[in-house]
Amino acid sequence: MVRHEAAEALGGGIAEEAAESDPPHTDAKPAAGQQVSIDDVVKELKRWAKDMNAPRVVRESCIVALDEMAYNNDPTQFQRVADVPSLPPSIAAA
Repeated sequence: MVRHEAAEALGGGIAEEAAESDPPHTDAKPAAGQQVSIDDVVKELKRWAKDMNAPRVVRESCIVALDEMAYNNDPTQFQRVADVPSLPPSIAAA
């Protein structure tokens, strides 16, 4: 369970960073301390998710992270708070 929570946090954090800014993609490996592009992260997650020689926990965690990223970037998954009533009408009228 802990490994999936870590993967979920990774996927959520990546999705939030992608929403803020997506650095330009380059094929060069980043030096220590440099940011990695979202495309590079997704590419690595997909690579490890498909690698049958990788430990099962690694594959499953990458799948969870990719699923979390897809969920967080899907606009149909969320509602605006203003669209959701805070109290049922029968209670609000009382």
